[in-house]
Amino acid sequence: MSHSPLPGQGKTVLILDDDRVIRKLVEAALTPYGYRIRFAGDIAGGKRVVMDEPPELVLLDLDLPDGSGLEFCRILRSLGFEGLVVAISSYGQLKTRASAFVAGVDDFIQKPIEPAALFEQVKQAFEFESKLAAARAEPPKAGSEGDEKVAPTLLSIEDDPVFGAIIEKALTGRFEIKSVRDGFNGIYAAVVDPPDAIMLDIDLPILSGLHILRHLNAKEELKKIPVAVVSGTALSPEERAEIEGFPSVRVFVEKTGKPIDALQAAFELLI
Repeated sequence: MSHSPLPGQGKTVLILDDDRVIRKLVEAALTPYGYRIRFAGDIAGGKRVVMDEPPELVLLDLDLPDGSGLEFCRILRSLGFEGLVVAISSYGQLKTRASAFVAGVDDFIQKPIEPAALFEQVKQAFEFESKLAAARAEPPKAGSEGDEKVAPTLLSIEDDPVFGAIIEKALTGRFEIKSVRDGFNGIYAAVVDPPDAIMLDIDLPILSGLHILRHLNAKEELKKIPVAVVSGTALSPEERAEIEGFPSVRVFVEKTGKPIDALQAAFELLI
Protein backbone atom coordinates (compact mmCIF):
# COMPACT_ATOMS: atom_id res chain seq x y z
CA MET A 1 0.00 0.00 0.00
CA SER A 2 1.40 3.41 -0.97
CA HIS A 3 1.34 6.30 1.48
CA SER A 4 1.08 9.98 0.60
CA PRO A 5 4.30 11.88 1.31
CA LEU A 6 4.51 13.72 4.61
CA PRO A 7 4.41 17.52 4.55
CA GLY A 8 7.97 18.86 4.18
CA GLN A 9 9.54 15.51 3.33
CA GLY A 10 13.04 16.14 2.00
CA LYS A 11 13.22 19.64 3.48
CA THR A 12 15.99 20.77 5.78
CA VAL A 13 15.68 21.20 9.55
CA LEU A 14 18.50 22.97 11.42
CA ILE A 15 18.99 21.86 15.03
CA LEU A 16 20.90 24.59 16.88
CA ASP A 17 21.74 23.11 20.30
CA ASP A 18 25.03 22.42 22.06
CA ASP A 19 23.59 19.37 23.87
CA ARG A 20 24.61 16.26 21.90
CA VAL A 21 21.90 14.18 23.57
CA ILE A 22 19.19 16.59 22.36
CA ARG A 23 20.68 16.64 18.87
CA LYS A 24 20.73 12.84 18.64
CA LEU A 25 17.18 12.63 20.01
CA VAL A 26 15.88 15.10 17.42
CA GLU A 27 17.75 13.33 14.62
CA ALA A 28 16.29 9.96 15.64
CA ALA A 29 12.78 11.47 15.81
CA LEU A 30 12.83 13.17 12.38
CA THR A 31 15.25 11.37 10.03
CA PRO A 32 13.05 8.24 9.57
CA TYR A 33 10.30 10.49 8.14
CA GLY A 34 12.46 11.92 5.37
CA TYR A 35 13.54 15.24 6.88
CA ARG A 36 17.12 16.35 6.18
CA ILE A 37 18.91 17.29 9.41
CA ARG A 38 21.73 19.82 9.84
CA PHE A 39 23.43 20.49 13.16
CA ALA A 40 25.15 23.40 14.87
CA GLY A 41 26.21 23.79 18.48
CA ASP A 42 26.59 27.56 18.67
CA ILE A 43 25.57 30.80 16.96
CA ALA A 44 28.71 30.92 14.80
CA GLY A 45 28.04 27.39 13.52
CA GLY A 46 24.37 28.21 12.97
CA LYS A 47 25.30 31.19 10.79
CA ARG A 48 27.58 28.99 8.67
CA VAL A 49 24.82 26.42 8.12
CA VAL A 50 22.29 29.10 7.17
CA MET A 51 24.68 30.72 4.69
CA ASP A 52 25.62 27.33 3.19
CA GLU A 53 22.13 25.79 2.96
CA PRO A 54 19.21 27.81 4.34
CA PRO A 55 16.88 25.48 6.26
CA GLU A 56 13.10 25.52 6.05
CA LEU A 57 12.72 25.12 9.82
CA VAL A 58 14.97 25.85 12.81
CA LEU A 59 14.83 24.10 16.20
CA LEU A 60 16.61 26.54 18.47
CA ASP A 61 17.97 26.19 22.01
CA LEU A 62 17.67 29.48 23.86
CA ASP A 63 20.90 29.07 25.86
CA LEU A 64 23.94 28.71 23.57
CA PRO A 65 27.66 28.82 24.43
CA ASP A 66 28.38 32.02 22.49
CA GLY A 67 25.14 33.93 23.12
CA SER A 68 21.37 33.87 23.32
CA GLY A 69 19.24 31.82 20.98
CA LEU A 70 16.96 34.84 20.69
CA GLU A 71 19.87 36.87 19.33
CA PHE A 72 20.42 34.21 16.66
CA CYS A 73 16.71 34.40 15.83
CA ARG A 74 16.95 38.18 15.38
CA ILE A 75 19.90 37.65 13.03
CA LEU A 76 17.91 35.09 11.03
CA ARG A 77 14.96 37.46 10.62
CA SER A 78 17.24 40.37 9.67
CA LEU A 79 18.61 38.17 6.86
CA GLY A 80 15.06 37.70 5.55
CA PHE A 81 14.50 34.16 6.85
CA GLU A 82 10.75 33.44 6.55
CA GLY A 83 10.70 29.85 7.77
CA LEU A 84 9.46 28.70 11.15
CA VAL A 85 11.58 28.93 14.30
CA VAL A 86 10.65 26.62 17.18
CA ALA A 87 12.41 27.38 20.47
CA ILE A 88 13.50 24.52 22.73
CA SER A 89 12.90 25.87 26.23
CA SER A 90 13.12 24.75 29.83
CA TYR A 91 10.30 25.51 32.24
CA GLY A 92 10.58 29.09 33.48
CA GLN A 93 13.46 29.94 31.12
CA LEU A 94 11.63 32.85 29.51
CA LYS A 95 10.47 35.85 31.52
CA THR A 96 7.85 36.53 28.88
CA ARG A 97 6.92 34.65 25.74
CA ALA A 98 6.32 38.06 24.14
CA SER A 99 10.08 38.74 24.18
CA ALA A 100 10.70 35.57 22.19
CA PHE A 101 7.88 36.30 19.74
CA VAL A 102 9.27 39.79 19.08
CA ALA A 103 12.68 38.24 18.39
CA GLY A 104 11.05 36.07 15.71
CA VAL A 105 10.24 32.79 17.49
CA ASP A 106 7.04 31.14 16.23
CA ASP A 107 6.44 28.33 18.68
CA PHE A 108 7.93 26.43 21.62
CA ILE A 109 8.70 22.87 22.52
CA GLN A 110 9.30 22.08 26.19
CA LYS A 111 12.17 20.06 27.60
CA PRO A 112 12.28 17.13 28.13
CA ILE A 113 11.49 16.56 24.46
CA GLU A 114 9.08 13.76 23.59
CA PRO A 115 10.04 12.39 20.11
CA ALA A 116 6.43 11.75 19.03
CA ALA A 117 5.34 15.26 20.05
CA LEU A 118 8.33 16.78 18.26
CA PHE A 119 7.52 14.92 15.04
CA GLU A 120 3.88 16.07 15.18
CA GLN A 121 4.96 19.67 15.72
CA VAL A 122 7.38 19.60 12.77
CA LYS A 123 4.84 17.85 10.53
CA GLN A 124 2.21 20.43 11.46
CA ALA A 125 4.61 23.29 10.72
CA PHE A 126 5.34 22.04 7.20
CA GLU A 127 1.67 21.25 6.62
CA PHE A 128 0.89 24.87 7.49
CA GLU A 129 3.49 26.20 5.04
CA SER A 130 2.11 23.97 2.27
CA LYS A 131 -1.52 25.03 2.85
CA LEU A 132 -0.55 28.67 3.10
CA ALA A 133 1.34 28.54 -0.21
CA ALA A 134 -1.71 26.98 -1.86
CA ALA A 135 -4.00 29.62 -0.36
CA ARG A 136 -1.76 32.44 -1.57
CA ALA A 137 -1.89 31.05 -5.10
CA GLU A 138 -5.69 31.35 -5.15
CA PRO A 139 -7.42 34.67 -5.89
CA PRO A 140 -9.25 36.21 -2.89
CA LYS A 141 -12.92 35.30 -2.56
CA ALA A 142 -15.30 37.74 -4.16
CA GLY A 143 -18.88 38.35 -3.08
CA SER A 144 -21.73 37.63 -5.44
CA GLU A 145 -22.97 40.52 -7.53
CA GLY A 146 -25.67 42.41 -5.68
CA ASP A 147 -24.52 41.24 -2.23
CA GLU A 148 -24.98 43.97 0.34
CA LYS A 149 -22.37 44.19 3.07
CA VAL A 150 -24.20 44.96 6.32
CA ALA A 151 -21.11 45.39 8.52
CA PRO A 152 -17.35 45.20 8.05
CA THR A 153 -15.80 41.83 8.83
CA LEU A 154 -13.49 41.31 11.80
CA LEU A 155 -11.22 38.28 12.12
CA SER A 156 -10.67 37.61 15.83
CA ILE A 157 -7.54 35.48 16.41
CA GLU A 158 -7.72 34.75 20.13
CA ASP A 159 -7.19 31.47 22.01
CA ASP A 160 -8.69 32.65 25.32
CA PRO A 161 -12.44 31.82 25.16
CA VAL A 162 -13.23 34.34 27.91
CA PHE A 163 -11.55 37.23 26.11
CA GLY A 164 -12.99 35.98 22.81
CA ALA A 165 -16.46 36.36 24.35
CA ILE A 166 -15.53 39.88 25.49
CA ILE A 167 -14.53 40.78 21.92
CA GLU A 168 -17.87 39.53 20.62
CA LYS A 169 -19.80 41.41 23.32
CA ALA A 170 -17.95 44.66 22.63
CA LEU A 171 -17.97 44.59 18.83
CA THR A 172 -20.94 42.52 17.62
CA GLY A 173 -23.21 44.85 15.67
CA ARG A 174 -20.26 46.96 14.61
CA PHE A 175 -18.47 44.05 12.93
CA GLU A 176 -19.44 40.71 11.48
CA ILE A 177 -17.06 38.60 13.59
CA LYS A 178 -15.26 35.41 12.58
CA SER A 179 -13.31 33.77 15.42
CA VAL A 180 -10.40 31.32 15.31
CA ARG A 181 -8.37 29.98 18.24
CA ASP A 182 -4.80 29.54 16.96
CA GLY A 183 -2.22 31.13 14.70
CA PHE A 184 -2.40 28.42 12.03
CA ASN A 185 -6.11 28.92 11.34
CA GLY A 186 -5.80 32.67 11.86
CA ILE A 187 -3.31 33.30 9.09
CA TYR A 188 -5.06 30.79 6.82
CA ALA A 189 -8.39 32.59 7.30
CA ALA A 190 -6.75 35.97 6.62
CA VAL A 191 -5.18 34.78 3.36
CA VAL A 192 -8.14 32.78 2.01
CA ASP A 193 -10.86 35.33 2.81
CA PRO A 194 -9.27 38.68 3.80
CA PRO A 195 -11.31 40.52 6.48
CA ASP A 196 -11.75 44.26 6.86
CA ALA A 197 -9.92 44.25 10.21
CA ILE A 198 -8.10 41.84 12.52
CA MET A 199 -8.05 41.51 16.32
CA LEU A 200 -4.80 39.62 16.99
CA ASP A 201 -3.58 38.11 20.27
CA ILE A 202 0.21 38.26 20.35
CA ASP A 203 0.57 35.00 22.33
CA LEU A 204 -1.07 32.16 20.40
CA PRO A 205 -0.65 28.39 20.15
CA ILE A 206 0.93 26.86 17.01
CA LEU A 207 2.00 30.19 15.48
CA SER A 208 2.65 33.45 17.30
CA GLY A 209 0.92 36.73 16.55
CA LEU A 210 4.29 38.07 15.41
CA HIS A 211 4.52 35.35 12.75
CA ILE A 212 1.07 36.34 11.52
CA LEU A 213 2.10 40.01 11.37
CA ARG A 214 5.19 39.11 9.33
CA HIS A 215 3.09 37.18 6.81
CA LEU A 216 0.42 39.87 6.56
CA ASN A 217 2.94 42.65 6.02
CA ALA A 218 4.88 40.68 3.41
CA LYS A 219 1.93 40.75 1.00
CA GLU A 220 0.78 44.08 -0.39
CA GLU A 221 -2.97 43.49 -0.32
CA LEU A 222 -2.89 42.04 3.22
CA LYS A 223 -0.65 44.81 4.55
CA LYS A 224 -3.60 47.19 4.17
CA ILE A 225 -5.78 45.29 6.68
CA PRO A 226 -5.78 47.24 9.99
CA VAL A 227 -4.76 45.17 13.01
CA ALA A 228 -5.47 45.66 16.71
CA VAL A 229 -2.82 43.79 18.72
CA VAL A 230 -4.06 42.21 21.97
CA SER A 231 -1.65 41.48 24.81
CA GLY A 232 -2.19 39.91 28.21
CA THR A 233 1.37 40.61 29.37
CA ALA A 234 3.24 43.88 29.78
CA LEU A 235 5.40 44.64 26.76
CA SER A 236 8.70 46.46 27.11
CA PRO A 237 9.11 49.74 25.15
CA GLU A 238 11.44 47.87 22.76
CA GLU A 239 8.91 45.07 22.17
CA ARG A 240 6.11 47.54 21.63
CA ALA A 241 8.21 49.60 19.19
CA GLU A 242 9.03 46.41 17.23
CA ILE A 243 5.34 45.54 16.87
CA GLU A 244 4.38 49.12 16.01
CA GLY A 245 6.91 48.95 13.18
CA PHE A 246 4.49 46.79 11.17
CA PRO A 247 2.46 49.12 8.88
CA SER A 248 -0.78 47.23 9.54
CA VAL A 249 -0.74 47.70 13.35
CA ARG A 250 -3.15 50.49 14.37
CA VAL A 251 -3.70 50.03 18.11
CA PHE A 252 -2.83 47.96 21.19
CA VAL A 253 -5.50 46.48 23.45
CA GLU A 254 -4.58 45.36 26.98
CA LYS A 255 -6.52 42.45 28.50
CA THR A 256 -6.30 44.05 31.93
CA GLY A 257 -8.30 47.06 33.16
CA LYS A 258 -11.50 47.72 31.22
CA PRO A 259 -11.12 45.64 28.04
CA ILE A 260 -14.62 46.37 26.70
CA ASP A 261 -13.92 50.13 26.76
CA ALA A 262 -10.53 49.51 25.11
CA LEU A 263 -12.09 47.33 22.40
CA GLN A 264 -14.79 49.87 21.65
CA ALA A 265 -12.14 52.59 21.39
CA ALA A 266 -10.10 50.33 19.10
CA PHE A 267 -13.12 49.99 16.82
CA GLU A 268 -12.82 53.69 15.87
CA LEU A 269 -9.23 53.09 14.70
CA LEU A 270 -10.06 49.95 12.73
CA ILE A 271 -12.87 51.23 10.51
